[in-house]
Amino acid sequence: MVQAVKDFELPYEYMYDAGKICEEYIHPDDCKEYEEDIEAVFSGKKEYHDLTYHARLKKW
Repeated sequence: MVQAVKDFELPYEYMYDAGKICEEYIHPDDCKEYEEDIEAVFSGKKEYHDLTYHARLKKW
């Protein structure tokens, strides 16, 4: 299991709704960059998600 799934108590290992995850866990100032990075991975422009951002272990 991916460590982020454990850390953020996500209900699943695969991201089916990255926008919702962003709204709930990623700091609002970092959401746009986070979503762009995730989209780059999903579209094949990047091989993996590698980005520094502020996140909470609980929902905002």
